[in-house]
Amino acid sequence: MKFGYNLLNLKEKGQVTVVEPMKIIASNITDMYKDFTNRTETVISDVNFTEHVDIAHRFFACVKEKYDEAARFTESVVLIIDDINHLLNLGLSLRDTMYFIRYLRSFISLYPLSQLCILAHIYQENLQTSNADIIANALKYMTHLCVTTQPFKTGHSSDVSGKLTVYWKTDSVRSKYHWLEKTTHLFKLLDWQVKICAPGAMSILS
Repeated sequence: MKFGYNLLNLKEKGQVTVVEPMKIIASNITDMYKDFTNRTETVISDVNFTEHVDIAHRFFACVKEKYDEAARFTESVVLIIDDINHLLNLGLSLRDTMYFIRYLRSFISLYPLSQLCILAHIYQENLQTSNADIIANALKYMTHLCVTTQPFKTGHSSDVSGKLTVYWKTDSVRSKYHWLEKTTHLFKLLDWQVKICAPGAMSILS
């Protein structure tokens, strides 16, 4: 998935649909000034409109619409949020962002063959106060599988890029394949792939 190469190929084949919140917001802002006599639902509401607007649910509705389109062709849909921090950057509150995640989880739980993957970033300097870190910690608590990546604290290495840790939270799946609850690997970012190896091992898996 390095540089999105594989993702772009799948998008060209029609196997991946991309939902971009900024484009949704921009189109809704334009629509708000066109014709108020025929008011339609928008993600970002008119500031003078007194009715309560659930922004998180409107974002979810946009994603759900794209999911339904994809589900017409396959029962197994992987919904990837890349990344959840962008909602905070767009000005959504911590409450709105958490509600958006809850909407997604409740919806995807209705489809056992589908999966929900959420990417989040954390900031080591403000672990107790950063909204991004609060969201990341909440995701760690509620997820079935959590994968974390981080650079080496000691500095740059020419052989590996950082450390990758896998946490299995679902005992039934973990015990079926005899996996440990927590495993640690080293990873190396290459131009078109990511290679993974166990600490101390010389061979690297693609």
